[in-house]
Amino acid sequence: FRNLWITMLLAGLWHGANWPCVLWGGFIGLLLVAYLFVAPWWQRLPYVAQRAGTFFLFVVSLAIFRSDSLAMIGGMVGLMFSWHPGPNLVGIEVLTAAILVGGALAHFGPNTFEMEHRWTPSYVTGFAALFGACLFVLYGSAAAPFLYFQF
Repeated sequence: FRNLWITMLLAGLWHGANWPCVLWGGFIGLLLVAYLFVAPWWQRLPYVAQRAGTFFLFVVSLAIFRSDSLAMIGGMVGLMFSWHPGPNLVGIEVLTAAILVGGALAHFGPNTFEMEHRWTPSYVTGFAALFGACLFVLYGSAAAPFLYFQF
């Protein structure tokens, strides 16, 4: 367990010689070690719950990875878990159109990995909600240069 965690700490250091990157590597290593302990329980969860939990933890890790300082990590993670209105929320018409177009592209477009589609109402509703949440996040964010162009 220790080797896995140390390897991920070093992977964080490889991504950037600053504390947020090292903390990001440590967080990912902690998640991997924790998974080794909870894997039997985790595997019994529904597939959708496993995906949602993994995505949630990945998004939290991105907040750590993208931060410039430890104070910024605290601010970003704090904002992620508090409600505050955004300045640029899209109208319901734009959101509905984007969800319909995105759903059509995802369903009828080419699929490299030939994923199995489960188009039950609950599955479609969940993806629509996730897509809408992503739109709100992207619409209200500022442009940022690609991370690896900064080295």
